[in-house]
Amino acid sequence: MEMEKSLSRLDFLTRIPNLKAFHEFGIKEIERCRRNNCKVAIAYMDCGNFKQINDTFDHHVGNKLINTIAQTIQKSIRNVDVAARLSGDEFAIILPNTDTEASNI
Repeated sequence: MEMEKSLSRLDFLTRIPNLKAFHEFGIKEIERCRRNNCKVAIAYMDCGNFKQINDTFDHHVGNKLINTIAQTIQKSIRNVDVAARLSGDEFAIILPNTDTEASNI
């Protein structure tokens, strides 16, 4: 049962957290920050025009690109940050103890 619960929170393609896991972690992190008077930032990325890649090169190439994006994000964030694939070509990262000025890239 625990394995099924864990798998239900991973994106099937990228194996990073999905929208459900992102939402659950986000609620907990916001509550924690309210209690401890700390800041949290959220970064949102929409890869945009991704349909063109799938239409031009096929879904296999598109899936490989989505995986590459997910792995690049994972390698670029801190251990305390949580990145997730929200849907097709949309990703987000929760950045605990980060204000908006520090999160600007």
